[in-house]
Amino acid sequence: MNERPPQRTLSRPADAESVALLARATRLLTPIAPLEDQITRLLDRLCGVLGADAAVVRELQGSKMPLVACSGVDEHSLAPVLQAHAGLPARILATRRPLVVADCMADPRIERITRPPDGHGSFSFVSYAGVPMIVAGEVVGILATYATRHPRDYSEADLNLLRSVGDAIGMALAHRGLLREIVARDRQLQSIATERSLLEKRLVAEVLHDELTGLPTRPLLLEHIEHAIAKARTHEDFRFTLAVMRPGRHPVIVDTMGPRAGDDLILAMRERLEAVVPEDAIMARIGPDQFALLLESPAMGAEVEQAIEWARGAFVRPFDIQGRSMCLPLHIGIVRSTIADGSPDELVQKAEAAQHRALRESGSAWILYRPEMHHAERELIEMQADIRRGMEAREFFLYYQPIVSSTTLRIAGFEVLLRWNHPVRGLLEPDDFLCMAESAGYVRELGATVLKLACLQTAAWLDTYSLPEDFFVSVNVSPLQMSAPEFERQILDIIAETGVPPKRMKLEITESAVLTEVERTRAALDLLARRGIGLCIDDFGKGFSSLGRLHQLPFSSLKIDRSFVGAVGHDESAAKIVAAIASLAGNLGLSVIAEGIESPTQAGFVADLGIQYLQGFFFSRPVTPERAEQLLVDFDCSLHPT
Repeated sequence: MNERPPQRTLSRPADAESVALLARATRLLTPIAPLEDQITRLLDRLCGVLGADAAVVRELQGSKMPLVACSGVDEHSLAPVLQAHAGLPARILATRRPLVVADCMADPRIERITRPPDGHGSFSFVSYAGVPMIVAGEVVGILATYATRHPRDYSEADLNLLRSVGDAIGMALAHRGLLREIVARDRQLQSIATERSLLEKRLVAEVLHDELTGLPTRPLLLEHIEHAIAKARTHEDFRFTLAVMRPGRHPVIVDTMGPRAGDDLILAMRERLEAVVPEDAIMARIGPDQFALLLESPAMGAEVEQAIEWARGAFVRPFDIQGRSMCLPLHIGIVRSTIADGSPDELVQKAEAAQHRALRESGSAWILYRPEMHHAERELIEMQADIRRGMEAREFFLYYQPIVSSTTLRIAGFEVLLRWNHPVRGLLEPDDFLCMAESAGYVRELGATVLKLACLQTAAWLDTYSLPEDFFVSVNVSPLQMSAPEFERQILDIIAETGVPPKRMKLEITESAVLTEVERTRAALDLLARRGIGLCIDDFGKGFSSLGRLHQLPFSSLKIDRSFVGAVGHDESAAKIVAAIASLAGNLGLSVIAEGIESPTQAGFVADLGIQYLQGFFFSRPVTPERAEQLLVDFDCSLHPT
């Protein structure tokens, strides 16, 4: 019997079978089938890789340890063996170490607890290897393999593989409730995706007419408005009016009485409006509770305003909805062709802006559009123009947040964070402008600016100080940047232009950015990795992505999402998740950055897990380049200008 000290690092070369087995083990985190079935299949693969005849997983539940899954032996034959040889798992639990019995029949020291008794069944074994399954420092069960025909020994590499697979199974068992929730959510998303596919097919055929009311929808209304605008430009005596109408309390009715009641109200509205508006008016349903009227008139006479009043008057009588009588106001926004500059969609937006203003009035009301009502839309357009001007005026700059080595407590690198020195609004963070930049198509250009500034600053520091060989600067890359053609070429060109060594730069990429267009993404990232650029999975854990899938990409590190790290110290589940991610990442050879550290307790916890890099307000908030340079010296007193 050999008792081996636990080692968490896979020491043997990662052959194809072992890597595939570990990838399969990590996929237990996001199961697509019952967990027990997946563990059984995993044990089948494990027996094949190790040359074992049988394998067993047992879960520790108080003083009992029931069987979870087995391979190579049925549960009926196994039960008496487990009862007869309870001393083996008991020793593993007591020592928290692996236990190997190379030849149980030839070892007199353990005969009393391992030699199969007569009549216990058809299953007997001659060799045994068992490891504790440990999650966040706690033993949650045992993984054991058996040789039933020929004695065999287990190498250190075999035990390391057993440990890694056991820890993955243990984490899946420890978080079974979360995993079941993920399965349920996955099924729900699949159901939604199926429904959406069917809906899209139906909309292709019915896109121009509303399914409930049979009225034209927004696309068809926009076509009619386009024709009206063209006619108004060529016929001086032609005028038109667009009215957008919305009843009050419709969302409340849906919430309290159900969608059917909401549909009944919409149908009743259509019936009343059709009864009072002119026959040549075009009525459309452009939203869940929004109707639009396009009224054409040779000379914009009083009949148009009369039609609007009739529409409002149609709401004076109470509506009978599922036996309940209720009076509802009607809010109407109106825009006339005299200010119909712009596209049809812009005209609808103006009418909607007036309708939003009418919502502030008590009771039914109609409001004519005035330019000042469009302040919010104008503000968006102005902000996008400011972004364009700000890029040209070089108003965007970088802050730097230190990333600290957990072993030396010196700065190992920085993450760069974008800031905007707006001439009127002051210092802005990405949350204040990034969405507007995306909608305007500026994110790719902004991303290139960020990378160039980061490379220039890194090159300047390298020229000034004798920084460690592994010093790096991390730059965030958005999914929109990665979707651009020749994304990788742009990265390499900027690095070459600035003269910074590629190994000094690291790209932080979110899980969602790499799990679409996998083949193209893999080719781009492979090229960047071959050139020496570090690749880091950013915000890991938010998307429930599988390490088994991500390990196919050339990442060298991952950053645990701040929501998990920040909860350490007051959320036990978060601490276990951090520990599990760190363990799995280590098995796949990925270094780990813990982001969001705000206390010494959190720093000590993640450091004790062997996580290599620490980041958060506990060490420093994001700072200017000048302050970052001073922090380099403050954290390393031996660092001086060259």
